Amino acid sequence: MTESKEPQNVLITDSQHCKEVVSKLNGESVLAVHCLILERRFYGKLTLVLVGTYSGDVYLFDTQENVALFTEGDLRSLLESNNILKVGFFFHTILLHYYLNKLLPRFKDQIER
Repeated sequence: MTESKEPQNVLITDSQHCKEVVSKLNGESVLAVHCLILERRFYGKLTLVLVGTYSGDVYLFDTQENVALFTEGDLRSLLESNNILKVGFFFHTILLHYYLNKLLPRFKDQIER
């Protein structure tokens, strides 16, 4: 019997570490995406982008600590990838559109309307 791997939860604040994780995540076909905002207004400050894999790994990108994760850390390219299906709430695509100035391709709203 093979030993199962425990899912990991990783907080990412460093751009180089972000690049390494994004490189790994680019090999996934489906990712769960969730965003947390600091303020409760519609366009509050984006503080965390959570990305989950099918195997249960969760990566927390702390964009409040380091907004350069989007550019220097390649997080933007991961979110904009046409090769990965992103699953989450439609509201998060609007929030990310506000920050990235681009609608996310291949984003599936997890709530059927």
